[in-house]
Amino acid sequence: MKIFKVREFINTAIKDEETGLAFYTTLADVTDNEQITQKLKSIAKEEVDHKKRFQEMLKEIGEFHSNEHYEGEYENYVSILFEEKKFPTPEEAKKKARAAESTAEALDIAKTLEKDTILFLSEMKNFIPDDYTDYIDEIINEEQKHLLDLNQLEDSL
Repeated sequence: MKIFKVREFINTAIKDEETGLAFYTTLADVTDNEQITQKLKSIAKEEVDHKKRFQEMLKEIGEFHSNEHYEGEYENYVSILFEEKKFPTPEEAKKKARAAESTAEALDIAKTLEKDTILFLSEMKNFIPDDYTDYIDEIINEEQKHLLDLNQLEDSL
């Protein structure tokens, strides 16, 4: 079995939080609905908090390595989960936020971002030490709350 560095997964999660921050911050700047703007700013702040927590996890975890269940498992997960993301970089996230033709479309994009993040974090749990799964569950719960909040905002339009 091949081993891989769990740090790579955590670095990917950090990049995902940076993407979320860029998207929500930009979307809050271009949205003219005050209720939506405030909620997006709140979500953006939580993305910053998530990034910080992942950075702390990165420091704590050291050089932990995990075994793959089959050859290429790690690369397969990462490529499947991120190649089809709507905007894999913060710059592309900003462009998507600015290009949305309506608030409803922007919220739909944001919901997809949250779903992708939840899926990634759920899969990440399979590769990290058990000591950190509660930590990942906590962030998953927060991302699920973001999804519910976005859905409520969309319903209020």
